[in-house]
Amino acid sequence: MRQYQPAGNFSLQVTVTGDGTAKVEYEVSNDGTNYRTPSTASDIVTAHIKTTGSSGLEHYDLSSHIEMCRYIRFKVTETGTSDDIAITAVFAVQ
Repeated sequence: MRQYQPAGNFSLQVTVTGDGTAKVEYEVSNDGTNYRTPSTASDIVTAHIKTTGSSGLEHYDLSSHIEMCRYIRFKVTETGTSDDIAITAVFAVQ
């Protein structure tokens, strides 16, 4: 199977507040209805906390992560001790 890597740069800016631990994953779709996690996918980050980066703000380079797709969505899960977290995420494509 031939994989196509779209040209350009992709990044996700994530800010976490609260005392929990965030894991960020992604799913892709070509029709906007049926999403799946690609078999070659890896988590974007598994332990983002409020002190990650600069006061909880970090950028993640996704250029080597994203498979060809028309739609992408991000899934954030609290994986620590079930403490509350709030997430702000901004996806950028160049």
